[in-house]
Amino acid sequence: MWRIYGFIVNEMCPSVYSLHLHLEDKHQVTFRANEDLINVLNSDRSAKSMLTELFALNQVDENARTLLYKEFPEFYVWSQQYKEWTCRKKKTVIGQIVTANPFEGERYYLRILLNHVRGPLSFEDLRTVDGVVAPTFHEAATMHGLLQRDSSLQDCLHEASLYQMSFSLRRLFAIILVYCNPTNPRKLWERFEQDMSVDFRSTEDSMSDVRMQVLRSISFTLESMGKDINSFHLLDDNICFGEDQLESREIDDELAVEIPEEDIVASEALNSKQRHVYHSVLGKVFSNEAATFFVDGPAGTGKTFLYKALLAAVRSRKLVALATASSGVAASILPGG
Repeated sequence: MWRIYGFIVNEMCPSVYSLHLHLEDKHQVTFRANEDLINVLNSDRSAKSMLTELFALNQVDENARTLLYKEFPEFYVWSQQYKEWTCRKKKTVIGQIVTANPFEGERYYLRILLNHVRGPLSFEDLRTVDGVVAPTFHEAATMHGLLQRDSSLQDCLHEASLYQMSFSLRRLFAIILVYCNPTNPRKLWERFEQDMSVDFRSTEDSMSDVRMQVLRSISFTLESMGKDINSFHLLDDNICFGEDQLESREIDDELAVEIPEEDIVASEALNSKQRHVYHSVLGKVFSNEAATFFVDGPAGTGKTFLYKALLAAVRSRKLVALATASSGVAASILPGG
């Protein structure tokens, strides 16, 4: 609607300052292509950012210590050239900390703290609550009472545990970890571990063996959603399933894709143009060289026939070939698509 009515799209009043957000020593550093990287890293200027200089100013300026990070641009101006904050003399400006996704972990909780803690002196000072230094920004935000409790998630799992099979409960637990951003995943794990392990319990298995089987099942579900179980810190140490578990379920599934007999012999029925593409692609694949190919042709000219021959050739050598398409219908006509 803004564009339809012809309003200005390249100017804004008042101006909005985008404030840098980064963990300690994780800020971006720009440099010219001909500069020596060692000199860049050793430069005092490279060590400075909007956030680090906020801490520095708070240590010497009492007025600055009364402000939140997002309020800083209303009273101070950031000089990109000199990498410093100076007092604002004119113009109204609004500050906005760049966004962070809850899945980013510590960077997200750092943003929460910066939006509520006035006059922080350092990253460690942000993690200090009532004289106690929290090990993470997540715990500091929890100690400040800035995070919601997981009571609704506990109620959800408790209700499901009354009637759901253990496998379904483990899948629900994984979904909650990925999509509901619980503040204390480990507490949820400890609360419902027994309910999620019923189908693995036997008189012969020890408690530690049962626990690893449950965690392995949860890990498979998390992997299918692109997540690593160790990122949720369910145990004190990283969870490792041994050498035989290093390959993910997705790789196992791809290696198990059946190769139709007609696709294996399809290479013998290719026409000259199809055969040219066939050998060009496989030449790159089997020599482990990166390449991109674009196969063009009207419907009915044998593109899918060629793709099936390529997939069969790669998979017959016990390699993984991912068959993807821009629609479900197109993918469904490819083996394992």
